[in-house]
Amino acid sequence: MAFCEICGKEALLSRTKVENTELLVCDLCSSFGEVIQRHVEELKEEVLKQKPKKSIENEVIEIIVDGYSKKIKDSRNWMGLTQKEFAQKLSEKESVLNKIESGHMMPTIDLAKKIEKLCNIKLIEEYKEKEDNVKLNFKDQALTIGDLLKLKDEK
Repeated sequence: MAFCEICGKEALLSRTKVENTELLVCDLCSSFGEVIQRHVEELKEEVLKQKPKKSIENEVIEIIVDGYSKKIKDSRNWMGLTQKEFAQKLSEKESVLNKIESGHMMPTIDLAKKIEKLCNIKLIEEYKEKEDNVKLNFKDQALTIGDLLKLKDEK
């Protein structure tokens, strides 16, 4: 048996249209919509396929480099553009660019990519978290919940 997408109860499921959305629901929850298909056994396999896999290993995170404001300002000045002209080329507000260049605001990843492309500079670094085999020292009394989770994952 599979789990209902509305209440979470384990039961035989029916494909039901609830508020213009097809859901796999139990008999109780099927009263909230129009039943399309009753108690299909293949639905269990379909629900299991929809569950996301738990693999966040080696996740790559994009971060903005330190000194981004100086790099952007220097690049804009080298191109001979005013903040207004530069903002127009990026399709951004001049006030946003002013805040970024002054260091009061960090650009979004999308905006940083636009600036990288226009100025041919590097603003985004990929940060890859390394999985270290951490040895736990129970004597120092600094054990955290994260340490316990790592210990559980190792076993």
